[in-house]
Amino acid sequence: MRQSSRSWTPLLVALGFDLLAAGLAMYGGIEIRYWFEAQSAAPRPYPEGLAGLASGLFVASALVSHLLLRTHLQVWRYFARPDFVRLVQGAALAVVIFLPVLFIVNRLVGLPRSSLVLAPIAWLTLMVIARTLVRLWSRRSGLGQALPTIARAPEGYIVGETAAMARLFQSFRERGKTLPIVPLGLVSLDGDQVGRSIFGLPVLDGLGGLEAGLVRRKRNADQPVHVALVGEADRALISKVLEITSRMGCALMRVGEESGQLRSIDTSALLSRPVRSHETQAVTDMLRNATVLITGAGGSIGSELARQCSEKGAGHIVLYDNSEQNLFEIDRTLRDLTPEVRRTAVLGDICHADRLTDVLTTTKPDILFHAAALKHVPLMEANPDAAVLTNVQGTHLVFDAARRAGVRLGVLVSTDKAVAPTSVMGWTKRLAERVVADAGRDKGFATATVRFGNALGSSGSVVPIFEEQIARGGPVTVTDPDMTRYFMSIDEAAGLVLQAAALTTDADAPALYVLDMGEPIRIGDLAELMIRLQGYLPHRNIEIRTIGKRPGEKVDEALVEPDDQLIPTAFPGIEQVRFATGPVPLDEAALQALFEAAAAGRIDEVRTRLTSLGSHSG
Repeated sequence: MRQSSRSWTPLLVALGFDLLAAGLAMYGGIEIRYWFEAQSAAPRPYPEGLAGLASGLFVASALVSHLLLRTHLQVWRYFARPDFVRLVQGAALAVVIFLPVLFIVNRLVGLPRSSLVLAPIAWLTLMVIARTLVRLWSRRSGLGQALPTIARAPEGYIVGETAAMARLFQSFRERGKTLPIVPLGLVSLDGDQVGRSIFGLPVLDGLGGLEAGLVRRKRNADQPVHVALVGEADRALISKVLEITSRMGCALMRVGEESGQLRSIDTSALLSRPVRSHETQAVTDMLRNATVLITGAGGSIGSELARQCSEKGAGHIVLYDNSEQNLFEIDRTLRDLTPEVRRTAVLGDICHADRLTDVLTTTKPDILFHAAALKHVPLMEANPDAAVLTNVQGTHLVFDAARRAGVRLGVLVSTDKAVAPTSVMGWTKRLAERVVADAGRDKGFATATVRFGNALGSSGSVVPIFEEQIARGGPVTVTDPDMTRYFMSIDEAAGLVLQAAALTTDADAPALYVLDMGEPIRIGDLAELMIRLQGYLPHRNIEIRTIGKRPGEKVDEALVEPDDQLIPTAFPGIEQVRFATGPVPLDEAALQALFEAAAAGRIDEVRTRLTSLGSHSG
């Protein structure tokens, strides 16, 4: 972005003031010296035209000094110690230029020596006063101190909107914080103050300026350079910056505006939309002093649900999981995080009906979150009997036991793979959604299903797989680079599940909610972005290898069927599905036959019954 004529105006006004101040300082210095001379007993003659000549030449010297040291580019409202030091240097340089020029013109005839001291001091004083007044007028106090940096801090460029970067520096200085990076320049994304300097640092013109600065730095120094983002940045911007930093061998970081620390770019920054806040009073009211049972409590979504429930005022959290290690970890986490919240850790399988009934009868939960499931598509293709027993029969047992135990609200965590399923995993989750809808038709037991895509960083998902492959130097394997998937951070997904639960009341019919996942992300693009995040070049430093689709996988996913409608809810980011046709109740006898076939390991029969039931389940 080029600087507009509007942004040149304050620069020209500032330069004009400085030059006028230089002329007045020299003129005044000479006039004052000869006024005192006139009061003496034997005054020296006042050379005609000396003050005008010297003032003009000093103005010209000041202009050259400004241009050489670039002091005319200072932004006055951000005037700081480095700018003051540069002004002192500029005043001295102006005198060095002025003296030989005047000597050539008039051999310094009649020039008082005192003016060579008084004029630069007066000029410097006028410039500092003007800048300080503008700074105070801008509601920034004092001349300030230069921002110190932490010991052995890396050098680098700071990228963001100009005002945001200036606020960051100002906040750090006022709080006495040290910068985690030795700044080489500020990269303005909005073009404000480009070509000028803030806190003594040049303001570069967008990503083109960043690349030029990195090229110069790489040519003149061998040590690594960081690039640090300030403020919010969407995936498109991060992608553009990553393209530059990976090519130049630089690390892309983010500066915490509060913490003042450099941190890596989180994978959630690669989403196609900003992460949404999930703080709502409705969720807090729903959970206050409630007993909450979470199945799959040690998994990625289950453990985050447990953490958020404990932080939002739940009275008792029942953690149900069949993995001893996962259960131990989430129980320990909650103990450290919220020791005041009562916990019950239950090691159990959702397919054990007696165990479920005993736990539900004993703990009497108010709310159930059912997150337990088998979810890996290729494994479920190879083991359809296990997928049916856990994802369908397990869900049936959990919600049946919850209904009989007097649970008032049950919520199923589902997946976009249940839409137009092509895999065993998708068919089982589609049936699980119908099981939950049927259970919710009983008076006094409200049910809801929350459907979303991939959770970034969840166990077995593509993100940690890519991270592991990049860490060992590649190759990064993708099934199909043109495959697209919806992504959402784990904490955002769990928070929106809680909000969806708060939308469901005892009077509601069974509801299906869809979380707004933004635009799907191309897997090939995700792989390249993650490689660049680590400072490598895709296809050069890290190979990306296409291995072909696995059994059951689709190229694209959808959150709803083509004929279904999405209805906005009270919470942004959550929409309710309105089906094109009314749901068809499940055939209980056919469902039991499916369970029997799965228990007996009759794989072909399981596949046939699974797709048949799913196709007729509405």
